[in-house]
Amino acid sequence: RESKADHVTCITVCQQRHSLQANKFAIDSTMGTLRLKNSFDHSARLRNKRYVSRASSVRVVARTAPDMSLFKLPLWASPNVLMPLGTGALHIYESRFLSMFDGLKRQQLQAPGTSMFFGHMVSPTPVGLEGRVQGWPKVGVLAKVTNLGVRDDGTLDVSYQGVRRFQILNMQEEEPYPVAYAMNFADTCAPAEQQAIDELEFKVYNNLLEVVRLSNKLASLQQDSSADLGSHLPESVTRYAPPPPSARTLAEVLIEAGHSAGHSIAMWQRHGCVYGSSSTRKSAALDPYQMVSDQLEKDVRQELFSFAAASIVDGMGPLERLALLNTQDTAARLHYVLQAVMPYVQELQAKVSMARALKN
Repeated sequence: RESKADHVTCITVCQQRHSLQANKFAIDSTMGTLRLKNSFDHSARLRNKRYVSRASSVRVVARTAPDMSLFKLPLWASPNVLMPLGTGALHIYESRFLSMFDGLKRQQLQAPGTSMFFGHMVSPTPVGLEGRVQGWPKVGVLAKVTNLGVRDDGTLDVSYQGVRRFQILNMQEEEPYPVAYAMNFADTCAPAEQQAIDELEFKVYNNLLEVVRLSNKLASLQQDSSADLGSHLPESVTRYAPPPPSARTLAEVLIEAGHSAGHSIAMWQRHGCVYGSSSTRKSAALDPYQMVSDQLEKDVRQELFSFAAASIVDGMGPLERLALLNTQDTAARLHYVLQAVMPYVQELQAKVSMARALKN
């Protein structure tokens, strides 16, 4: 119990440190040190289709990661920092890692319908990174194998995608390849911070949409089809973007305005009018478990959206990416992206104005 208490205290201190570090990088980005990538994924889905599949996408991501509080997985060391929703490819030729993926394939054959997962870790560990576990970084990314091909010489070509983060608790030395005992690592959000996160993600998404609009406008003014400044956001951004705000009811408008009739109308909408016919069946009360499930899915969606938006910021170094990976503050991550996007929007606005003036 004492070690568990010390572990929780260490996690709390690391959270505060990484939150401050992420805010520091956000301030530095206002000096123009970060730029958005000019090329966007042209295979993004249409706007009216992505809201249909968003809820199912979040559920799929939540279910693909192990639901156990403690799980065991092999580790792959890489000099690159993988973030959730990021992709990568490997060419496996060492015997110990060939044995690792053979073991994953055997596990998949024993449980049909499951996927192969491994832990993606940064190695060597950057200088200045605290919170190591037996020489390894504390936080890694659970990578899902999306494609596995075998070459004629027996080596493997592996494609993978980051799913979500995990935290290493202990290392095992029995296998020829590194194996860790870990648990899921997710953002934490206090109820008082939810409104600020909602506002931040809308600001980030609207600025990204503005980047797309200005990029297309600049390309049309320059009449240069080879410029390819981007016509769509990446599919990962649009999939986990905030849904459009729902229309407010009359009761909500009156309550916000401080009118006493608002609460009366809201009460009537919930329980029915006391006058007239009572034959109309009342609507069922909201399921509290469904409400909790919806909130959990929203937290996962906002966390993934913050990582998807951060992935299109160019110029981040390993320490910056690790700071975003280690922090459990969704608001700090969104604020970092917003401070990186806004100068680029202003730069595009100036370029569009200049191109329009030269054309006229």
